[in-house]
Amino acid sequence: MTSQDFIKNKIDLLVSIFPNIKCRYEYEADDDTHTIEITPDSFYNSNIDLPKLEREITTEFIRMFPSEGLFFVTDKSRYPVAISRYTKAGATFDKTFIIAKFISNNFTNPYMEVKEIDEAYLFETAA
Repeated sequence: MTSQDFIKNKIDLLVSIFPNIKCRYEYEADDDTHTIEITPDSFYNSNIDLPKLEREITTEFIRMFPSEGLFFVTDKSRYPVAISRYTKAGATFDKTFIIAKFISNNFTNPYMEVKEIDEAYLFETAA
């Protein structure tokens, strides 16, 4: 198994465990570094299970490919993935991401209770 195959397999695992994320993968041949970008940033920074899995993946990667580097970033990182070699989104990523974006853009009152959002309206206005 190549390091690139390893990364793709781990991305498939990540989006199956966390179906509301999207991962993009970039490989820099100049310095043998691999970058996995996780979107949305809010999930990456708030999920308590992701750091453990990230450490496990990194440890296994270093053991198998000691001369290469692996980094995890988000779409809001200083150096996000520029050219993706592989992209995979979880089953609920689009819906989750669009709803979160819609709410943050349209409901500025933190005391407003959102009971139901009409999906047809949501997808028309979120574009």
